[in-house]
Amino acid sequence: MRDRRVAAFLVLAIEALSLLLMLVLAGSALLGLRERIPKWVEGFARTFGGLGTGLVWPLFALLSVALAGAVLVAALRPDLRSGRRAFTVALGVAAWIAAVVDGVRPPMSRTGVFTGEYAYSTAMHPDLFIPCRDPARPLSRGAGLGLRHIQDGPLMAVVQVPGRGWHGSHPGNWPSTTSDSHGGLYFTVRVRGTLTGPGNYGFPPAFPYRLRIDSVLHVAPRHPADDRPCETYGDR
Repeated sequence: MRDRRVAAFLVLAIEALSLLLMLVLAGSALLGLRERIPKWVEGFARTFGGLGTGLVWPLFALLSVALAGAVLVAALRPDLRSGRRAFTVALGVAAWIAAVVDGVRPPMSRTGVFTGEYAYSTAMHPDLFIPCRDPARPLSRGAGLGLRHIQDGPLMAVVQVPGRGWHGSHPGNWPSTTSDSHGGLYFTVRVRGTLTGPGNYGFPPAFPYRLRIDSVLHVAPRHPADDRPCETYGDR
């Protein structure tokens, strides 16, 4: 009886995860066509392809586990096989393949020292970090879910700022610099931390990387009109 409940749960989980994952992938694809689709379709695309993109990797991981569980149950208990379960597994595999083809991959983490541009604002969140190009370790754009219309833009990492700052160096206390029209302040920084991605981070999840900063090693103010901030430390 217990095995039958497990099998039934796996069937429902695979179907729900597959349908939700396909909706997110479809919404993401439609975002790239938002200038050529009706308004009501754009609303669907923004909901699933925009806000829903933060769920892509968890959905993909959970679907992978559910599919593995279904295959295991079918192998150990042939009496629990059925036509519906075969259809369910086929649906799950189709959604899994669609995600792989679309570029969904497990995010990787890289710990070390990073240099780049830091954008800080007291009015807008989240803070953003644009890492300098590192030819030895180039960053991948990943699936680009929800970002198909700005694929040529710079790679950005969302930063969560702890209230106490990093070792007494909160961005609000950094050297003064000229702000832009939105009140944003820009700095060239060298930090030590962990960069995770590619994925979909922030809210809405529109940034391919997330940066957790452990300590700030150096800060230099940057004028908004300066389009080459990496030259402060060299392009590395």
